[in-house]
Amino acid sequence: MVRQFITLFIENISFVMLTTSILLGAIIGLVARKKEVMVTAMIRFMMLLSVGVIGMWAFIGHTFFASQVAAFIGWGSTPFQFEVAVANLGFGLAGLVGFRQKFDFWFGVSIIWTTFLWGAAVGHLYQMIFHGNFAAGNVGMTLYMDILRPAILNFLLFYYWKNYHRS
Repeated sequence: MVRQFITLFIENISFVMLTTSILLGAIIGLVARKKEVMVTAMIRFMMLLSVGVIGMWAFIGHTFFASQVAAFIGWGSTPFQFEVAVANLGFGLAGLVGFRQKFDFWFGVSIIWTTFLWGAAVGHLYQMIFHGNFAAGNVGMTLYMDILRPAILNFLLFYYWKNYHRS
């Protein structure tokens, strides 16, 4: 039972961090009774958890558990995986720093992060359609989160920029 819960948590950690970010932001905003505080908190927690923690998590996975992560995605282990790990380290560090930053920093991180994750989503779809790769780490929650997390962050950033950003 505990092992199943841990496996479920690990396989869905991106979803857990996304929902935690949104919930924490909503709670902070409701307590403050200000929409600007809510949106800002959601962005900050997405930077910290969805970009930062997940980036570090992916770095650790692709570096120290490379063969297990590759198998989960339906890949063979290759030296290129370390390059993916280092890219995720960069996202992780930027997300952790982004928790204490402002719009211009968030926007820059979002451009790079969105490009990487939406590019990865295209790669997952390509692997599924042309190579029959239906491994759990290639489709399902991984694919959905690669699309949804940047979309939500970009929506929040656009909303923030339109309503609260002061140049």
